Amino acid sequence: MFFVCYLLPICIITNEYRVSYILYWQIGKRIFLEEQDVQERVEYGTALIKALANA
Repeated sequence: MFFVCYLLPICIITNEYRVSYILYWQIGKRIFLEEQDVQERVEYGTALIKALANA
């Protein structure tokens, strides 16, 4: 039996691997989003320090 997915990068995966694949995909997505959030905070903090130093 096959599972057709429309939101995940791979279109067709077997039913045996579906749960672990979705789980690992979600974990990777969460790590990626967390790293993006950290990078945005670093950029904001750097800009804030420069602005306060010039004030």
